[in-house]
Amino acid sequence: MGKRGRPKKEIDFAILEGMCQVFCTLQEISYAFGCSEDTLELRCKEKTGLKFTEFYKKHSGKGKMSLRRAQYKLALEGNATMQIWLGKNILKQRDAPEDIDQTNIAQPVSINFVRQDAHQRSGQ
Repeated sequence: MGKRGRPKKEIDFAILEGMCQVFCTLQEISYAFGCSEDTLELRCKEKTGLKFTEFYKKHSGKGKMSLRRAQYKLALEGNATMQIWLGKNILKQRDAPEDIDQTNIAQPVSINFVRQDAHQRSGQ
């Protein structure tokens, strides 16, 4: 008697790595390969010895490095928006420094206006 069931679903791991690098989700990747998430998890464990989450973390890290490198390059090329963003996120810079001495800041002043009738203004 022959083998029963569906043929084993093969996964192209070069494509899988690339999808992890651009942060595709497990659901998106399994859809692209035409298999269930469980099958993708199983094939990953069989081929690499890693759980999918470990494999994903490793390869999405490469994507993060590439993205960070591109952002840094833009900042060095003079992109002010990227310079500000990186300054805030990497260097923890702020728009308004938190250590400003609050004692020298002007306090609000209230002015009360009193309406005078016309005869009071003319001196009557």
